[in-house]
Amino acid sequence: MERTSRHTIVIRDEFDFAQIVIVIWTGVFTMHRKTQLALGVATAAIATGFATPANAACTVDGNTVTCTADSTAAEVNTALASVAGEDANLEIVTDASVVQPNDRVQPTQQGAIAIDNAGDVGTEAAPVGIFYVGTATDAANSFELVNRGAITGPVNVQSVGGAVDIANSGLLAEGVFVNVQGPATLVSDGRIDSSSSQAVYLASRTSADTVLNGDVGTAATATTDSDLRDVFVQSQFFQSTPTTSETETVDGVTTTTTTSGFTRIGGTGSATVGEGANTGSIGVFALDGATVSVDGSVGSETEFDSVSASSNTQEGSTITVSQSDGTDSSFVRTSTQTAIGASASVSIGETGSVSGSVNASGLESADVDVDGTVGNEAFFASVSANSQNTDFQSTSANSTTGTVSTSSFEQTSSSVGGTASVSVSETGSVTGGISANGFAAADISIDGSVGTAANPSFVSASSNGSDNTFAQDSTFDSDTGANDFAQLSTNSSTGSDASIEIGETGVVNGSVNSFANGDAAVVNAGTVSGSAFATADGTDSANGSSSVFDGAGNSEFANFSTSEGTGGTAAIENAAGGLIGLDATAPVTVQANGDAAASVSNAGRINGNVGAFAGAFSSESANSGSFASETDAATGVVTSVSENARANSSTNLGGDAGFANSEGGLVTGSVDVSGTGSADVSNEGAVIGRTFASSRATDSAFLETIVTTTVTVPGADGGTTSTRELQRNQSNVSSGGDVTGIYAGTNGAVQFAPFGGASDGSVFQSANGNSSAIVTGSIFGNFNGDATGSEFASSFSDSQTSTFDADGDFRSFDREYLYEESNRQAESDSSLIVDGGRITGSASVYATSSANIQIAAGGAVDGNLNATAQGFGGYDYSETYDLAQTFDEDGGFVGSELFRTFASGEIANGGDVSVAITDGTVGGSVFTNGAGGINSFVLGADSSVGGVVSQRSQYSTRGYEQTFSSTSTATGSTTSNDYLETLTASGGDVTAMVAGTIGVGDMDPLGYGDVANAGGSSLSLSTNAGDAAATVSGQVRNGISVIASGADTTFAFQEEREDGLRTSYSQQRTSARTGGTATLTVDAANADIPAIFGNITVFGLEGSSATIGANSSVLAATNGASMQVGTYFFDTVSTREDEYTNGVLTGQTTTFERSGTGGAATLTNSGRIGYDGGAAFDGTSAFAEVYSTTAATAVNNGQIFGSIGVFSLYEDISSTTTRTDLDDVTRTDTTTTTYAATGGTATLTNNGLVTGNASLAALDGTLVNNGVLRGDVSLGQSVNNYTTRSTDTLTQLGEEEVFDLAEAIEQGYAVEQNGLLGGTISVAGVFGAIDDTIRTSGITAGIALNSGSVTGGGVTAEYDEETGERFTNTTVTLNGSGYLGLGDTALAQLEDSFGNTDPGIAAAGDLSAFAGGARVLGVQSLTKAGNGMFLITGAAFAPRSNTNTIADYTLDVGTFAINAGEIQLATVGSDSVFGIRGNAVNAASLVLGSRVELPAPLFGTNSSVTAIDGVEVYQNGNFTQTGTGSLSVGVTPTLVRVSDPRFSSNSTSTNPLAFQSIGLASGLFTTPENAFGQAFANLGTSFLTVDGNMNLAGTVRLVSPTGGIFTDGQRVDIASVSGTVTTSANVAVNSPSNFVTFDLGTRTEGGRTIVFASADRVGFETAGNNQNAIAAGTALSAAFPDVIATIRAGSAGGIGLGGDQFVLAQDLANIFVGFDSLLTMDQVSTALNELASGEFYGSLTALETTAPFVDAISSRRVPAGASGFNVWIAPSGDFVELEGDTNVGSRDFEADNYGASAGFGVSTGRGEIGLGFGYGRISANSDSNLLTAEADTWMVGAYLRQAFGNFAIGADLVYGWSDWNATRIMPTLSRTALADFDSTELRGSLRAEYMVDFGGGWVAPFGQLSFRQFDFDGFTEEGAGAVSLVVEEADESVLTPTLGLRAGTAFTTGLATLRPEVTIAYSFDDDDNSFRDVAFLGAPTNSFRLQGVDPDGYFTIGAGLFADIGTNSGAFLRGSYATGGNVDVASVNAGVTIGF
Repeated sequence: MERTSRHTIVIRDEFDFAQIVIVIWTGVFTMHRKTQLALGVATAAIATGFATPANAACTVDGNTVTCTADSTAAEVNTALASVAGEDANLEIVTDASVVQPNDRVQPTQQGAIAIDNAGDVGTEAAPVGIFYVGTATDAANSFELVNRGAITGPVNVQSVGGAVDIANSGLLAEGVFVNVQGPATLVSDGRIDSSSSQAVYLASRTSADTVLNGDVGTAATATTDSDLRDVFVQSQFFQSTPTTSETETVDGVTTTTTTSGFTRIGGTGSATVGEGANTGSIGVFALDGATVSVDGSVGSETEFDSVSASSNTQEGSTITVSQSDGTDSSFVRTSTQTAIGASASVSIGETGSVSGSVNASGLESADVDVDGTVGNEAFFASVSANSQNTDFQSTSANSTTGTVSTSSFEQTSSSVGGTASVSVSETGSVTGGISANGFAAADISIDGSVGTAANPSFVSASSNGSDNTFAQDSTFDSDTGANDFAQLSTNSSTGSDASIEIGETGVVNGSVNSFANGDAAVVNAGTVSGSAFATADGTDSANGSSSVFDGAGNSEFANFSTSEGTGGTAAIENAAGGLIGLDATAPVTVQANGDAAASVSNAGRINGNVGAFAGAFSSESANSGSFASETDAATGVVTSVSENARANSSTNLGGDAGFANSEGGLVTGSVDVSGTGSADVSNEGAVIGRTFASSRATDSAFLETIVTTTVTVPGADGGTTSTRELQRNQSNVSSGGDVTGIYAGTNGAVQFAPFGGASDGSVFQSANGNSSAIVTGSIFGNFNGDATGSEFASSFSDSQTSTFDADGDFRSFDREYLYEESNRQAESDSSLIVDGGRITGSASVYATSSANIQIAAGGAVDGNLNATAQGFGGYDYSETYDLAQTFDEDGGFVGSELFRTFASGEIANGGDVSVAITDGTVGGSVFTNGAGGINSFVLGADSSVGGVVSQRSQYSTRGYEQTFSSTSTATGSTTSNDYLETLTASGGDVTAMVAGTIGVGDMDPLGYGDVANAGGSSLSLSTNAGDAAATVSGQVRNGISVIASGADTTFAFQEEREDGLRTSYSQQRTSARTGGTATLTVDAANADIPAIFGNITVFGLEGSSATIGANSSVLAATNGASMQVGTYFFDTVSTREDEYTNGVLTGQTTTFERSGTGGAATLTNSGRIGYDGGAAFDGTSAFAEVYSTTAATAVNNGQIFGSIGVFSLYEDISSTTTRTDLDDVTRTDTTTTTYAATGGTATLTNNGLVTGNASLAALDGTLVNNGVLRGDVSLGQSVNNYTTRSTDTLTQLGEEEVFDLAEAIEQGYAVEQNGLLGGTISVAGVFGAIDDTIRTSGITAGIALNSGSVTGGGVTAEYDEETGERFTNTTVTLNGSGYLGLGDTALAQLEDSFGNTDPGIAAAGDLSAFAGGARVLGVQSLTKAGNGMFLITGAAFAPRSNTNTIADYTLDVGTFAINAGEIQLATVGSDSVFGIRGNAVNAASLVLGSRVELPAPLFGTNSSVTAIDGVEVYQNGNFTQTGTGSLSVGVTPTLVRVSDPRFSSNSTSTNPLAFQSIGLASGLFTTPENAFGQAFANLGTSFLTVDGNMNLAGTVRLVSPTGGIFTDGQRVDIASVSGTVTTSANVAVNSPSNFVTFDLGTRTEGGRTIVFASADRVGFETAGNNQNAIAAGTALSAAFPDVIATIRAGSAGGIGLGGDQFVLAQDLANIFVGFDSLLTMDQVSTALNELASGEFYGSLTALETTAPFVDAISSRRVPAGASGFNVWIAPSGDFVELEGDTNVGSRDFEADNYGASAGFGVSTGRGEIGLGFGYGRISANSDSNLLTAEADTWMVGAYLRQAFGNFAIGADLVYGWSDWNATRIMPTLSRTALADFDSTELRGSLRAEYMVDFGGGWVAPFGQLSFRQFDFDGFTEEGAGAVSLVVEEADESVLTPTLGLRAGTAFTTGLATLRPEVTIAYSFDDDDNSFRDVAFLGAPTNSFRLQGVDPDGYFTIGAGLFADIGTNSGAFLRGSYATGGNVDVASVNAGVTIGF
């Protein structure tokens, strides 16, 4: 042992230091045992010789020596020596003492020795100790010491073969030294001290154990420092193995074997320091196990004392074998070293403390448990546990056999060991560091504290080891020089797992490091002030080499190396509450490095950076070579071959790296995660710095072989040929794995970051596999996710041959090589999901396969969003080389040929790219970049993108092929170069679905009118080979671009050179358009929230489509925006051919061709396009265009505030340019260009509103307007369709001139105008654009202005205004009803028509904005077809004059034909003329003017009244009206009704026949000349002036205002004709003309023929269809002359306005007008029937008003034989239907008469007599309740019935009076007449019957005679005006005889006798004369009769049930039904009689 400081022991057990310890402690050298015995005897003799009386204090009793008083050591020894036998006991009692002389008590016996000391042995000044030497080989030899007193000298025990036990409870002042064979034990409860540093040495070869409960040395006091002594326990000793040597000779071979070695012996060792004990350093070294337990103190605040436990050492051996036979010899030596040992442990109890270091080293295990303290404020002490050692073996050998000598060497070493562990409990502390190093495992657990803040320490757990081998062999032949050599070495990491665990209460002031070849882990739940590392690293490696040389020049060699990572998993876990790093501004590092995996998880806080790195590789490399040469003995040809090869590879073995930050976890620094297998990040807490996650690696391989063959042929004709063959293959494959990230917490900070301010929390993910991330928290920074990888492979083969002649001159060289390489991009996907989280910066994903981003649940990215699926998918490349060179016999160059090729081709990535923002926001822009896969974007309804959205799939793959050849000679060279390059469009489909907002920022969607300018595109989609489709239901701030267009292009050139000068060059380029369909769908929910403010572009090669939904607004920028759907796509081909002279370019020819291609284009708008302009709705700034080479279609169902164009007309072009004399001033450039116009179809359908113009250009165009088109319509387009030529020279700038014409193309157009067109339809485009004198197109246009259409501006086709020549074939057809031009009449008629379509019209209330005259010019024909009316309001005709050289016609047409329906003509401006150039043919209806609707109050009708506002027409041409034609002109009635403007125009009804309550405020009938005139003053005169011939057939129709009254003798002029006139037309009026007719005539005035028309009346009764109606019509006809006279007199002032008769005459005139012209004849017949409906009053007389009175005479109501007084009541109801007579005019009649009667009677035994009173209610109606009456009737009556046997008679009499209310409704006349009147009725009956009784029943025939007398008062109706009836009085008597049969029976029940009966009868009706005489109130003198219903005879059947109750009472219920003779009556009555 060696003391390196006061209290530190270093043990080296290779030697036995026990003897040295003796010298140190005692100063006496240990001697041989015999010497010891001799010394003992001599000492005893000396002691005996100097004996004193003190000897008496020790007594001997057998083998026991007892000392009771003071004795000297010599006396005690003497006493002991006197003990016989081998056993001896020594007792020193209390108060006894042993003093010098002699400084030791020394028993000499060799048996059982026992010493018990309770006294004092020695003094401080003269110490006395105990010394004993036993027999090591005698197990019975033992030693025991019990010390309760004080021993001042050392206790020294040696060589005891048995047990040694020492127990101290007193004082051992000079320590204890034990070195024995048997077990040794020291237990000290007292104090042990020593004058040297070490107080206890306990050594045993069996076991050594000490328990120290007392101090060892001097403990510190309050005033003094400690002075402690060390303790050393040993049970491990070095033992050498004797060297042996053996020699034997066999068969002349002598073999010598020599062995030597060493080992260790010993047992277990332990040291225990009890609580309260204080010691210095403690060391325990034991072979079979070492243990230290400290509950007291080791060291102090002033002493650094350590604790060590060790059971880990080695043993070894060496064997040498040598052989020799005198000539040959060999030698082999083998050496081994083997680790031995057991477990070692140190335990520091809760009360224990160690001021110095603590160490445990055990081969099987090493454990340190600290529950107390290690180190203190003064000493920074560390703790270590080690369980690791090495087994080693080496063998070396040499031999010599003849001339061959060999040697070899082999060596192996292997790490061994067990588990090393250190634990620091919650109560423990270590001021220094901690290390655990265990081969099987290393574990550290800390629940206390380690290190101090002032002195940070390091905690390290390590489990590493290795197996190493090395072998080397060599052979050498001294005779030949041949030799070979081989070497191989390997290394394998064999360590196990290591872990560090810091509990919740644990504190590490410093860093921690866990290192292992297996798994390494760090778990922290407490505090670590420094960094934390976990490393799991291991390697298996090998390398070797070999060489062979045969001594003749041939050789081989090879070498290789391999390496493979074998480490395990590294994991660091920072648990909740755990802290790593104390200060965020002093960042630490937390890093896990693992070959297999690495992870860091954090739930606490890490003030620093985090890294997790996982991955391992295996690599191999090899090199080899050989050389062989062979000579053909026969020919002398020498062939030599040299071969060389090299190879290497690297393979990723993978490794998963992960970081998990739990909720509540905090990392103040950055995070870096990298795993070659995968990388995973999960952050649910907070990471303030950046985060990096990657999984990238590359597998590579390389192989190369080179073979060189040289053949040398001897002789003059010989030479040398050398061939070199090379083959090289190489590959690189990305082999990294997936990266996943979950970011649920926060990354970065906005403020308060460790170094102030914000912190960038950007996240970077990079993977060879897939990258995926989910963000539910916040990233204050950017996100980047890359997923890229590739596979690369190449091969190169090269063959070279060189030849030399015998002189060594170079004769030829040939070389061929092929190089090929390929690259394929990995199918790696990258995805990002922001699920409720936020990224404050930008986010980007990039992948070589698919890229995906999703934002949901309110997630946000404040910056840009970029998703890219890499377009490049890989390539293939190849290159060939073929060279042949020849040289002459002197080595001079003769010639060479070289041929080279190059080829490359790319492939496109087919991955998808998608961004889906279903519920979230992006503050910046969104970019999606794709290639061959799907490129999709989704924006949810509650989501927004602040910037733009750009989607591109525009990748093109490049390929090229090149061939190069050259031929060279000594005098020159030629080369040729061919090149072809292709670019192939490879984009996939692109889709976008936008329900949120783009470009608005974080604001709410912008409203309509909020944006003035919206330039640029907020949403753009583009693909060059796929489809592009966008659906927008949200809002896009600026424009939208949807492009599905690209091109496949080629470029090729061919070049030739001679001697370096170019002799020819040509090139070709092609471009073939590619792409799919482009589709835009806008489907918003609210038009006031525009979907798109800016421009819209939709281009798709295979088709373009835009659909605007019903509630959508687009192009909403107030300053205007545009839309283009489709475009003209062209395929192009160009060539270039150069001409060279002497290498100078002298001429060139270039060509260019383009040809149209592409699919259909469609625009469908159901919403709103453009800005409406505000309240006036006058916006026109939007423009929409549709282009297609095949079919362009636009359908507008909504609103377009601007213009629209649809086009499918373009030019294919081919041109050739020839350039000559390029190098001279005579240069001439000639360009010939051929334009071939072509196109497709164009269709425009407007069902809504277009505020601007509409344009159409196509080969076949169709325009349908069903809505409002405010502007003009343009049809046709100028195109070039010919060949031109231009020439440029020195003095001339080339100008295109047409020199060759082509056949004109045909443009065809059809217009279906069904709605409102505000402008003009123009047809043009006949002439070319370059030369506008050449017709390039024939245009045919068919324009149909259909029913319901309004066309404001007319039609203009391209024509010569002066000559009228028409350049197009344009026809205009007016179908049905409509308007061409808009004047006052049209405006008044149309009012606010189309207001539902055009809000501008609705706001203005009319169409005045479109007012103006129309012109139709340059068309072939204007034709009216179909039923309905067309009003043409023309622009005024301006004849030729000095100021107007060309007449301006309203219509300038070939033919104006009216084939069906009606044409009305009008002009704009007063007194203007409607001018026509051309012929007019009327086969339908032509109105010279317009039918106007005069206001209803003017004529007192309930609908507007039609008149003709005439117009003057001038025609330059012939007028023909066929037999089916009709010419209408206006005419004025005899009487008209006008309003006095001095009064209001209110009236009580606007029905034409309603009663007019005429007063001063109402209109009156008068003569036209006395009319007020304002209604007629504005009406023009109808007149036709014809400069030509007139053929007038058909009908001339006179039109007057309905409501006028015609008389005879009026005439109207119609036409003035310059030519011939033929008339065969009939004359008709516009009204039904029920009672008026007209005739036609001519006359001549001033050489012109005037055509005019002039009329008769029949009576109104001619419309009557029955007797009553004829009577009413006759009365009206009779009143007609008086009415006309009365009104005429009134008009002249004869009757004042207040006269009643004048008023009634006005009312009757109203009826006349209605009958004349407002009603049809059927309607007049109906009106006459209504006027005759007063017949209802006659029908009322047929009712029996007293029918409810009781019928007491038909049947017996009381029991037979009843007598006495009775009272009765009887309710009843009659339901009457009487049929009318249609010939008479009487109507069917219904009445309900119900009531009751009550009274009293007297029963006579055979009959009854009585009196009663009654009430009845009549409800009568006729003609569907148009005629109704009600009456209340009161009645009084008497009755008598008496039986005389079987014969009975009866009689009754009733009188009633009624009050009537009647209503008579006349719906056709809109009148209701009311009447009140009275009537009376007297009714009586006489009845007789005879009963025949059959026993069970009876029958009774009867007869009855009834009479009825009625009287109805006369009255006058009210409420029907002049047609109210004056009704005369009516009275009549009616007799009705009846015959019938009654039958019945009777049966008795318990309560009554029931008598059912039935009746059948026939009544003979008398004529009741039901007519009334009446007169109209307006014509009271003209009386007429109205006949009502006329009933006839009828049958009655009845049934009843009578009940006889008691003797005097009864009840009955009976009913009957009468029918026949126009009568149907149902009756029911009942009654109860109560007799007394």
